[in-house]
Amino acid sequence: MSAAATIALLGQPNSGKSTLFNALTGLRQHVGNWPGKTAFNMPCVVALAATYQETHSAKWTGRIVLYYTAVSLLLAFIAYHIGMLIW
Repeated sequence: MSAAATIALLGQPNSGKSTLFNALTGLRQHVGNWPGKTAFNMPCVVALAATYQETHSAKWTGRIVLYYTAVSLLLAFIAYHIGMLIW
C-alpha cells in the first residue's frame, strides 16, 4: 500500500522554491523573476497519477485537484494577510 503526502513550499518571492521543487521532483518548471510565476504551474504529477490509478476515475481526480487548489489558495491568502499584519 502506498501513501501520498501533500507538501507545500512557502516562502518569499525569489527565494528558490521552484528550484527546490525542480530538484526534488526532477521536473523542469519554468522559473520567473516575479511573484506568483510558478504558483499555478506546479502540479504534483505523481499524486495525480496515483489518484487516477487508485480511483480509475477522471471525475474524482478532477475533484481532488479542485479541492487541493482551493485549499492552497485559501492558505496562501491567509498567509499573505498574516504577513501583512506582522510587517
